[in-house]
Amino acid sequence: MDDSLSFTSPLPKETQEQLESAYRQWSALTYTYARHATGQDQSASTITRKVFVEAARAHARTGKPTVLSLPRLLQETRRQLMLLGSRPETAVEADGTEIRARLDRLVASDVIRNMPHVQRRALDLALLDRLTASEIAGSLGQAECEIRRLLAAALFQLRTEMARNE
Repeated sequence: MDDSLSFTSPLPKETQEQLESAYRQWSALTYTYARHATGQDQSASTITRKVFVEAARAHARTGKPTVLSLPRLLQETRRQLMLLGSRPETAVEADGTEIRARLDRLVASDVIRNMPHVQRRALDLALLDRLTASEIAGSLGQAECEIRRLLAAALFQLRTEMARNE
């Protein structure tokens, strides 16, 4: 996903700053929602860009910064998905809480899925099976200190990615 936002037509400085702030804050979440619905990175990137272009247009028309809020951005994401023929979740709470919780789970799932197998397995054993580091080490044939390092790195990765999406 592209972390920059630029427009062909100039926006007032204040509008551009508000839009860039909203983009930094919510683009990863919007992208994750779109990618989950479409299953395609390119489509999700295109949808994310369209969502923020529409938000900029709405902001220019109304002058209201509320068009840059998460609930409005999620509504626009759903609209863009429907235009593509995708069927996004229909129950979007007004404040976006339900979608936010789903997206948090999707982000965590993506982070875990992209971990090396042994790290992912160690995390599964620790969180789901509630095994201790020494039990995991025995199960995976690794040193206990290596398991502790893998678990710490996995949790750090999850915390970092979750914080980035807040």
